[in-house]
Amino acid sequence: MALKECFECNGKVSELAKLCPHCGASQRKPMGASGLIFIAVIAFLLITFIFKTNYKNEQISYEASIIPGEAQYETLSIPSDARAVYKIIEKGFNGNNPVIIFERYTAASGKLFTKTEFDCTNYKYKVMAESDNYQNLKDKQINTNMVDIVEGSIKYWQMMRACQ
Repeated sequence: MALKECFECNGKVSELAKLCPHCGASQRKPMGASGLIFIAVIAFLLITFIFKTNYKNEQISYEASIIPGEAQYETLSIPSDARAVYKIIEKGFNGNNPVIIFERYTAASGKLFTKTEFDCTNYKYKVMAESDNYQNLKDKQINTNMVDIVEGSIKYWQMMRACQ
């Protein structure tokens, strides 16, 4: 049985001893640089995986739609309304609040145009106009108060795009 030096007091200690008989310090080998690097890499991968998973769950997909006879509009896929296709027809502002005209299309109900103002700071919205015809939006004015946005709702996903 060989003797080695204590990590704390440099006294002689048996290789089989768990504690130094002189100072009582544990005789486990301290973790070297390679051990610390290994732990750091594992922690980094774990944190990256967690954030990437959360981001994927909240991600909205944007793509350009090209429909014959129509201008090229940005489309918005909304997880809580997967059967509908949303297009951003027009963007503007009312003060600091973004105002967007969305077209919602489903095979069952056709097109619906909605002009919506978003309060990005307070997570609120109001529908300013709604019509099944884009040209008639000005005639179909709605004066509603700002309403709270519910997380995961259609307006939530629209607000996430409007407030980028």
